Order: sequence, then C-alpha cells, then structure tokens
Amino acid sequence: MSALLAVSNRRFCSRRCRSLPKTPEEARNLFLAARSEYEAVFANNNQKLLWASPWPPSGIWAKKPVGDLDALAGLKIRTYDANGTITLLEANAAPIQLSWADVVPQLSTGGIEAVLTSAEAGANAKFWEHLDHFTEVNYAMPLNMIHINLDTWNDLSPEHQDAVLEAAKAAEDHVWQSVVTRVSENYTQMRSENMTVVSDVDPAFLAALHEAGQKKHARNGSQRPAMRARLSLMPTRQSEAWRPVLLLIDRVATALNRIAGGLAAIILVYIFLHIIMEIVLRSFFSSSTFVLDEFVGYAVAAMTFLSLGYALNSGSLIRVDLVVGRLSGRPRRWTELFCLASSIGIAGYCAWWVGRDALRNWTRGSVSESIAEVPLWLPVGAVWLGLILLMVQLLACFLRVAMGGEPIQSNGAE
Repeated sequence: MSALLAVSNRRFCSRRCRSLPKTPEEARNLFLAARSEYEAVFANNNQKLLWASPWPPSGIWAKKPVGDLDALAGLKIRTYDANGTITLLEANAAPIQLSWADVVPQLSTGGIEAVLTSAEAGANAKFWEHLDHFTEVNYAMPLNMIHINLDTWNDLSPEHQDAVLEAAKAAEDHVWQSVVTRVSENYTQMRSENMTVVSDVDPAFLAALHEAGQKKHARNGSQRPAMRARLSLMPTRQSEAWRPVLLLIDRVATALNRIAGGLAAIILVYIFLHIIMEIVLRSFFSSSTFVLDEFVGYAVAAMTFLSLGYALNSGSLIRVDLVVGRLSGRPRRWTELFCLASSIGIAGYCAWWVGRDALRNWTRGSVSESIAEVPLWLPVGAVWLGLILLMVQLLACFLRVAMGGEPIQSNGAE
C-alpha cells in the first residue's frame, strides 16, 4: 500500500499529503506521471511494480454534514494513517487513528463520532447503522500497489513476463474505469438506507483542508532530511552496508512465520475435523475418541502461538495504538523502538521459562494423564517455538524501524 511506503519514502506522499487529485482521472494522471519514481523505489527494495488499484475517494461519515471548519472543529473522527491524523489536527478536529476492526465498536460506544474513509468502505461496513451523513470532501484516493519479488520476476521467461504485464495492464485499466461507477453505486445504496450524501461542499472548506494538508507536507518536507540524520542508529554508509543483512533477516523472519502460519491453519482444520468426527461418533455410534478435549486444547495452544509472528507481520495482530497513532517523526520512531524492544524482552522471558518446562518434560519423559499419554514436551514445545518465531519477527520489525521503515503493516487504506 502506498500509505505504508509514504512513511519511509516521500515519493509515496503525493497521493495523500497534498490533496492534489480531485477526480479519478486526475489521480491516474498523477500516478502515471510518478510511476517511474515508484518503480525505482520498488526496485531498490528488490520488487517489481506491476499495477496500481485505486480506492474511491475518502470522505467524512458523521451524524451531521461536515461542510465547514466549524463543523469539523473538535470532531472526534477516526483516521487511517498518520497523514490524515496530522492534516485534521491542522484543521482543528480531534482525530484518532484506529484500525478498521476498532471502528464499529468505537462508534457504538461513542468513542468516535465520525469516520474518514471512502463511501465504498463505509457501505461495506453498513455505517448507516450508526451515522446518517456522508460529506464528499475527496480527501485522498489511496492506492493498492501490486508487485512481485524481483528475483522471481527475473526468473520468468520473456514470454511469461509479457503475459503478466499484459494481464496487469488489463486489470489496471478495468479498476480505474470502474472506480467512477462504484462511487455512483455506493451513493445509490447509501441513499436507499436513508443516508444524506453531501456532494456540494463549500469550495472554501475544501481549500482549507487542502491548506492543512500543504502545511503538513511542507513541515515534513523541511524536517525529513534532518530528522532522518538524527534518527538513524548508524551512519549512512554503515546503514547501506548493513542493508543486505537486514533485508535477509526480514525475509527469513517472514518466510519462517509464513510456514508457521500455514501450519497453524492446518491445525485449525484438524480441530474442525476432530470435532465433527466426535459429533458423528457420539450421535450415531455411541462411541468417542476420548481425547477430544485434550487434543483440541493442545491444538488451540499450538495454533495460537505459531500464528503470532505471522499475524504481527501481516497486520492482523490486535495492537493498541491510541498513543503511538497520535505521534509522528522522532517521538513516534523512539516510541516504536521502545515498544518493540520491550516486546522482544517479554517474549524472550516467556520463551525462556516455557523452553525450560519443555526441556524438563523431555528429560523426565513426562506424559499426559489421559489414555493417549501424550509426551508433554510436544504441546509445550509448540508454544515455545511460536514464542521464538514471534521474537524473530519482532527483531525484524525493530531493525526495520531502526533503518527508517514502517514496523508493522496496516490492514490497508480505505
């Protein structure tokens, strides 16, 4: 996502930081003009950019029209990235950066009273159950960028590369053409749910939001070079020298946790099948496996811990960011590093004691008290392995932040 890359590379801010494009046509023209720059950034990270898919423009879902600065002042509004948070702060709102999973609960409890997102995202989440106005401010048109590992790309034959590029071009043309009709379809659905869609927004208000975005962009632009120099944990030449090693650590951590995540998925399937088998045996054969509770308990523990690192890297692990989401620049960087270092320490402490327990069960030959007599080092060892893989992923995230990148992926722009 361009939102993630904007944190560590200024070239990806054009879509969000300055409120430049006002229509899908303008947004695509801007993307095409900047595509060579994007491709260079991907290439520097051993990736090949294939195509980009736009989200519909972001607007403001609220319980009232938000068509001027007075309506926006003090409004507790959810944002989805640091750029939106800082821009709305400049406009005197009270933004809160929340993950998508937290939006509806916060709306239900009154934690927030408005949401910055697209008509598409809000319609999919049925925001009309909590809010009744959508103001079309066209804050940003985020992009999903689809890419492939550069080594994998180079291994393809020229014919396969041409076929992939042709398919990518067709997909890109389709999504850019359909985004316009999707907005119209969203508005029709929203009005059918008694939503009020405010499209004739005062140009002065849009200009004020644009100015707030410009202030944020100008401040970041003037501070970024000095900030990077201050925040770097190593001199620039050393950073470049260490970069291949850090990329290797990140790839190894991602690969290991992807395997563990796949194993966790297989364990989930096993749990389902064992429960179904137990139901059939008890219902039709008056029999049982006699180990359902024990095996499923072991499986749940193994599945949970083996999936931790994968969930962290994919942005699916629940993370409370009410504080860090309000920070930017140097305070956010050091807060992220502190949190990651603390998490590594806690995970290491837990892994130490769980590992000792697994080793003790191994040396003593301890088994469960059930008829299965399961060696206890197996389930405990699965938990220990999950903690170790979590530590590896946390270390990769720590190094990523130390080198100026975003530590944990978000679940996406809206």
